[in-house]
Amino acid sequence: MKIQTELRPRKETSMKLHRRTRAEMLALAFMGFQLCVLFVSQCAGQTTFGSITGTVADPSGAVVPDASVTVTNEGTGNARKVTTGSGGAFNAPNLDLGTYRVSISAAGFARYERTGLILRDR
Repeated sequence: MKIQTELRPRKETSMKLHRRTRAEMLALAFMGFQLCVLFVSQCAGQTTFGSITGTVADPSGAVVPDASVTVTNEGTGNARKVTTGSGGAFNAPNLDLGTYRVSISAAGFARYERTGLILRDR
């Protein structure tokens, strides 16, 4: 009987140590998860791209569908060509920051060009 009573406290101590270690591991895992979420949310907010959007309309205010829009980075010379939709709207996404020139042409209309459009971060 003495042997059994002497072993019981050791067994309970062993279980307490095991529980504490497991609790510590869970706490560390939770803290690691929180750090990952914080890091990812900070990275997602950082971007160096922008877009130029607009609507092409004639002098009377009627939209011009199927107009050709060329967006050119004046610093690098990189150009992106898009076409207006049926509502006259266009979007040139994922542009590097910089100064841009927008040229618009459509059948039956004079060519329109605007320079010095600055795309920058906030």
